[in-house]
Amino acid sequence: MKFFSRLLKRSFTIYLTLIVVYQSSAQQVVAVYTDFGGYWRSSVDTINSIYPNNAHNLLAFRLANGNTYATGVNNALLTSRNINFTPREYRALPVSELPLPGGDTYIGVGDLYGGGSANVQPVPVTNKLSDYLVDGINGLALGTGIYNLPASSQIYYNITSFRRSSIGDGVPDIVITQMGQLTAGRFDSFRMVDATGATVGRAISVDFSTIPVVATGSFKFYTPQRSGATPVYNAGLRGTRNLRMLAYDFADFGVTTSNYTAIRSFSQRFSGVSDQAFVAYNATALRLLQPISGTIYNSSAQSSEIKGYEGAIVSLLNELGTVIEKDTTNALGVYSFDNLENSNYRIRLSTPTGYQIIKDPNNGTDSTTAVIVDEEPVTGVDFTIQNVSLDVDFGSIEASIENNQLQVNWETLQELNNAYFDIQLSANGTDFETVHTERSKAPGGNSEMPIIYSVSVTMAKNSIALGIAVLGLSFLLIRFKKRTLLFGLPIVLLIFLSSLSCQKSTNHLKPDGSHLFLRIAQVDKDGSKSLSKVVQVKNQE
Repeated sequence: MKFFSRLLKRSFTIYLTLIVVYQSSAQQVVAVYTDFGGYWRSSVDTINSIYPNNAHNLLAFRLANGNTYATGVNNALLTSRNINFTPREYRALPVSELPLPGGDTYIGVGDLYGGGSANVQPVPVTNKLSDYLVDGINGLALGTGIYNLPASSQIYYNITSFRRSSIGDGVPDIVITQMGQLTAGRFDSFRMVDATGATVGRAISVDFSTIPVVATGSFKFYTPQRSGATPVYNAGLRGTRNLRMLAYDFADFGVTTSNYTAIRSFSQRFSGVSDQAFVAYNATALRLLQPISGTIYNSSAQSSEIKGYEGAIVSLLNELGTVIEKDTTNALGVYSFDNLENSNYRIRLSTPTGYQIIKDPNNGTDSTTAVIVDEEPVTGVDFTIQNVSLDVDFGSIEASIENNQLQVNWETLQELNNAYFDIQLSANGTDFETVHTERSKAPGGNSEMPIIYSVSVTMAKNSIALGIAVLGLSFLLIRFKKRTLLFGLPIVLLIFLSSLSCQKSTNHLKPDGSHLFLRIAQVDKDGSKSLSKVVQVKNQE
């Protein structure tokens, strides 16, 4: 019994030791150096009271053991500031595409991002979330990030080479950022993976709420739109956020000189409260395949909003012109080709039926563009297309008003895929309001022959209805008894209030002595719009 007791005690001691080693394997980042305002630093002991409020890049980081590692962003600047460091090259993991945003997913950027504090126009961010995890020099921007990355979503990064001597050398190989408000007990996990998807070594799970803050920044937030509409500014989230960072050696993942040859990729799984600026890797120890990604935008003629086009087919070609792979754009119009070797490629868009390319990545109108992959992600290979069937060819447009009756006559020379017209009025020629909708006369919305439209819209102030109401009330007072009056009064009041309601909806469009302006919005069957020219309404009164 004593033997088994000693064996159990020894096993328990070894188990506790393994747990302690596992939990303390991370190398805590206790200071950061960035290029905000030219040069800026903050540490766990002394949080810088100047909170970065715009884009800035990580120059170096210091570990709890006192070693400082430069990222390669601007080593000369560190030298000029008399910072002792070990030079290395770090790059953001090459994220090309993220899952569609959840209901509480946000794009966070510095408060002055886009040229002004808080909300600015035009909106300075897009719905392509991955851009904010790989932006900046070497992808190491700390002034932008994605907050509340969708829970349980997972990304794999394919590895092409692994430097054996880097295993266990104490130099950080993976650097992880967390820059938001945290929920205790939520874990992000990271692991090395073999060709079958099995873990090589061990996975590492991190509860960042237990990690000390190293810096604080000032941020504003936008809600990405799964519909592809412009991201929406969220004033209620604006404020400061804390930065935490951890660094890992390959050995921390259980990688050894015996199993490293089985590693084919690095995996990252989000907790649902993951708030990241980037996850970086030591480029001198690890070589990853890189992605090409972009967005196909759908721009309707004279439309106020450009959205991503879902369902476009994009092809990846090698330098000989052979198609290697194809991808279909998601709901945000995003496509991606992951894990590509350094080489020359071409991206070709198969233009959707009924559309034309109005802008390629080189500001031309070609369907194919050349792309070079060289050690870092290639993003922003974007095309903009326009639905040619939106172009209803308007002929003459005339509008006049007399006795509060608006008369609109117009002609279309041809119509393609047309649904209806909105007649819109404005008192200043800028801010328009729809006052009438007219269905297309073209069979099925298509016509190659001219079509004439004539519409009359009542703009009356309802003085007649009001007069009738007053006369009716007087008649009831004189002719009928009190009971009848009580029965008829609500009807008269209903007529009166109805007249006021109609008056309110249109009177503001025509101030005393001013003129009205009119345009016609043609609405396509998919909801896209194109606009006619603006004409002045002739006043016949």
